[in-house]
Amino acid sequence: MSSARLISLGLGLLAALPVAAQGPSTPSTLEAALPGGGANAAAVQAAPLSVIDWLAVPPAEAAISKDALTPRDIPNSAAAPSVATAPLDGGDGGAGLLAPAASGIPATLWSGSSLSTLSRAMDALPAETLAPVAELRKRLLIARTNPPEGASAAEFLAWRVAHLREIAAADEAMALFEETRVTLTPDLFTHYADLAFILGEEDRACAQWRDNAALSDDIALRIVCLARVGDWNAAALALQGALVLGDMPADRGALLAAFLDPELADAQDRFTLAGPVTPLDFRMKEAVGAPLPTENLPRVYALSDLRPAMGWKAQIDAAERLVRTGAVPPARLFELYTARVPAASGSVWDRADAVQTLDAALRAGEPSEVGPALRDAVAAMGAAGLLPALATMVADRLDPVMSLAPEAATAQAKLLLLSDRYESAREAVPEPLQAIAVGDVLGVTSTAPRIAALLDGFRASPENPPEGNASLGETILKALGDLDAATAGDFTGVADALATLRRVGLEDSARRAALHLALLTR
Repeated sequence: MSSARLISLGLGLLAALPVAAQGPSTPSTLEAALPGGGANAAAVQAAPLSVIDWLAVPPAEAAISKDALTPRDIPNSAAAPSVATAPLDGGDGGAGLLAPAASGIPATLWSGSSLSTLSRAMDALPAETLAPVAELRKRLLIARTNPPEGASAAEFLAWRVAHLREIAAADEAMALFEETRVTLTPDLFTHYADLAFILGEEDRACAQWRDNAALSDDIALRIVCLARVGDWNAAALALQGALVLGDMPADRGALLAAFLDPELADAQDRFTLAGPVTPLDFRMKEAVGAPLPTENLPRVYALSDLRPAMGWKAQIDAAERLVRTGAVPPARLFELYTARVPAASGSVWDRADAVQTLDAALRAGEPSEVGPALRDAVAAMGAAGLLPALATMVADRLDPVMSLAPEAATAQAKLLLLSDRYESAREAVPEPLQAIAVGDVLGVTSTAPRIAALLDGFRASPENPPEGNASLGETILKALGDLDAATAGDFTGVADALATLRRVGLEDSARRAALHLALLTR
């Protein structure tokens, strides 16, 4: 097809469509925190759509988990809960990104449960939940494990990828495809292609399609892939045929016509699409110069805003959104906060300024500077629900014995308790939280019902142990669901949930979850 014919085709499509603008589809002291008392996604690399490299980056080696699922003694001061669970010393089989030695997760994690049962348990967990719950959920999804009862390798992979995509862990989901090497089916290829377009790696999907065109009958994908190998005439003919036969809506046809001919993209800078935006739509809108804002799209699209080519505020907004599900590590958010001097005030700029001030104060090491900076940073980040991220950012730089004013000491203790260094918090920490942090609650009580329930989780057996045929994974997911329910005020199952995690060797996760619930809920 000649260039003139292609342009004529596109102009005819655009003339038939209306032009429309695309719219965007004070923390308290630790004592007051007691009721009744006083996160390796790197930035998505920016590259022109016509020169995206076909890269396969192997996942980094994971550090040995602090609370590996191996048998261990419960602290002598607390009774060992009794929960029916599977053995924890599984072999090195299964498929995934983290070997049992690194994740502490046995290959038999899901043995004894059906995929449908696990789906209900996983669906009960929202994308945004307690940081320790989010971290453990992600570890379960990417660990090297065998499929559940009756599930094929392809079905198991699709299940894991779908849930990783829900929390915007697209890099991990794509890495699972590469690691597991499951033969792609049409259903699996849909997930694969979506992830490739979300990550800006369209050539990976197109290469798979060219090797086996039976993987997809999506005519839009065919047109894009033909164009990306330079076969513009075939792409234009496929588009024309799809429109003539009614296999493609006119609005999507106009978008693809503009993608095929840059002159048509210049003629109209907005293309309205009916229905949900697909990853292919999202990338094509960007290609024709009419990018969609991501704040009203599913969270996974925010990964696109992490690219260096995007504005600083857009990058921070995306990182804040993604850090809440563990898709982006707090270190990445810290890098963005401290990248340059804020040019304005309010919301995100206040948080960036507070983190920068705290960073400078910690480098100086002067208590007179650290104290006020701690109070301001805890206030700013706490108001945005980002206190756990701040704790992870700076905990290793905090000095538990630094002489600080009472309010500043309380702010520092809160950050330590919300971090991996929770055991190091001593000053300004109420006795119940000290007991939970060290795992020794013998003789410690609280008149606050919620804190009492948390303490019970470290000395009582679960009242309703799981069914004997439930998998270890199902048992853990049930416990995580009960912990998440506590964030909304339902503490009825929290003691059993904490006891369950401790019984299966997740002592660290249990302590951290309890501390987060004590400090971040009312």
